[in-house]
Amino acid sequence: MKRNGYVLKVLLCVIILTGILASCGVAASRPSTSAAAPAEGDWKPTRNITFFIGANAGGGQDVMIRMLIPAMQEELGVSIIPNNMPGANTGIAAAALMREPADGLSLFSFSSAAATFPASGLSDYDHRDIQVLAIAQSMNQIILVPYNSPIRTMEDFIAHVKSGNSIAGNSGIGGVSHVPILMMLNAIGASVTHIDYNGGRPTLLATAQGEVDWSCADVPEAKTFIEDKLVRPLAVYRTVDYDLEGYGVIPSILQWYPDLRDVIPATNGFRAVGIKRGTPQNIIDTYLRVLKNVITGDDYINASNALLVDPVAILGQEAEDVAEAAAKYASWGLFDLGMAERDPSTVGLTR
Repeated sequence: MKRNGYVLKVLLCVIILTGILASCGVAASRPSTSAAAPAEGDWKPTRNITFFIGANAGGGQDVMIRMLIPAMQEELGVSIIPNNMPGANTGIAAAALMREPADGLSLFSFSSAAATFPASGLSDYDHRDIQVLAIAQSMNQIILVPYNSPIRTMEDFIAHVKSGNSIAGNSGIGGVSHVPILMMLNAIGASVTHIDYNGGRPTLLATAQGEVDWSCADVPEAKTFIEDKLVRPLAVYRTVDYDLEGYGVIPSILQWYPDLRDVIPATNGFRAVGIKRGTPQNIIDTYLRVLKNVITGDDYINASNALLVDPVAILGQEAEDVAEAAAKYASWGLFDLGMAERDPSTVGLTR
């Protein structure tokens, strides 16, 4: 009962707050990261904090942040105001963050889609401008085919992709479903025709209707389509199998491509919390302590599990390392496939 009550409260907050959201444009250059707060001693915010969310209200990214906010407010002693700024794979929200001083009063919510910024050019900012405080959720992308497709097994799928005549759908170039597709194609040693749709649900509809041969979608989006026998799951882009309630076990892609084990953590699609780089260390330390308390708590873990996403607690330097690896895999993956708007090396991203 406690877990269900917490989830209901979170979802109610999402509904109530949906109508108070704003948007704004992308900045053209990197501003100074000068701080506006002392670098030593305990830090306590003296006024409300703004949380720039790079996604629509009600989506998975938004729901995660609204799960974090109540407990963070309790620990910090001030209100945290969510400000949804969807667009440009979180690039619009990133620009809004970078216009604010590095004083700890502005936070940034983003997904691993931001890892493609050095290649996509959707934002002039990336993990070198935005310090990653915590990665709090990991998404699991499922390989899906139309339910009536002649592709019935992973062996069928691999043979089809290797034929060179495959059409794959994704929720947006460089997005959370597209990057795992690129990593799997690299492992298979094949290329496909990519069709981009505006979001996960349109991609699933296109797959169910046979507009594409296959696609990837995360578990919460795909579950209903699987249950209604509109799509068939073949494997999950995850280091372990996924036991989907009402369906059964979906095998890990590692069963066929074990070399992906080291790649998956940085490319599986994650949701994270960041702050403007240059923020004083005492403020960073405060947020690391607060976020650790919140995302390792039973309430958050149970709520995430109920929403069919994996709760994780990757903090500090480890989170920064994951973001760096994600940027290299995703951005250079796009570039090598001829799908990038710019060479990542031109903005300083090494292979």
